Amino acid sequence: MKMRYFIVLSISLIFSIASAQETTQKKEDTKTYTIDYSNPTKKKNVNDCGIITMETPQWGRISKNFINIYKHNSSNHKFIYTELNTITYFNFHCYSKDIEISNQYVKYNLENNQWYMPLDVQKETTAITAQNDNGLIVKAFHFYPIKGKNSSGWLYTLVSNVSSDNPKMSDGTKTADFCLYNNSKTKSICGHGYVQFVPLKKNGDIDINKADYTPYLIQILETLKFEEDK
Repeated sequence: MKMRYFIVLSISLIFSIASAQETTQKKEDTKTYTIDYSNPTKKKNVNDCGIITMETPQWGRISKNFINIYKHNSSNHKFIYTELNTITYFNFHCYSKDIEISNQYVKYNLENNQWYMPLDVQKETTAITAQNDNGLIVKAFHFYPIKGKNSSGWLYTLVSNVSSDNPKMSDGTKTADFCLYNNSKTKSICGHGYVQFVPLKKNGDIDINKADYTPYLIQILETLKFEEDK
């Protein structure tokens, strides 16, 4: 009985050590990127967001205006930039003037300090298997509220056809648009990019099972911090 207890305890200890090492490794693999959007000239036409930071594991890279993701979603999927025939990057910019809290797809509720997608837009978020008169969906939305370290905002994805000339024969792409704002809503980081290639199946249905990089983009955006803000 004692021997059996010792074996179980030893196995539990091994798994605990392995788990701790894995957690430590994940922390070591995370890199913080610092981007300086300060405006030393104080020109009125230059946006000044001060210094922002974002973090990413080894599969991500961040430069002044780009977030790059180089990650296999699974062993069965290629890199997204191979499928899209382009680099998997998300272009973003700093805004400290003429900031738009809402747009045609996303609205801001002052009472509960939250962003939402209006009902008339939500109607277009019906399943990607929905069809229009041409037999294939043209676009479909999905909305995600985002909470950064000292910022908040939104991200929405849009699936649309590559070709508007012959939608029955065209594959699709999923794009992502996002904006994160500081707590006082005086600064924002907004961007756009591709997150998924959505091909047609042989029977004309849409294949939504290809690698979707939306979760990885959200993971990075949730680390965004305006360093000069509280």
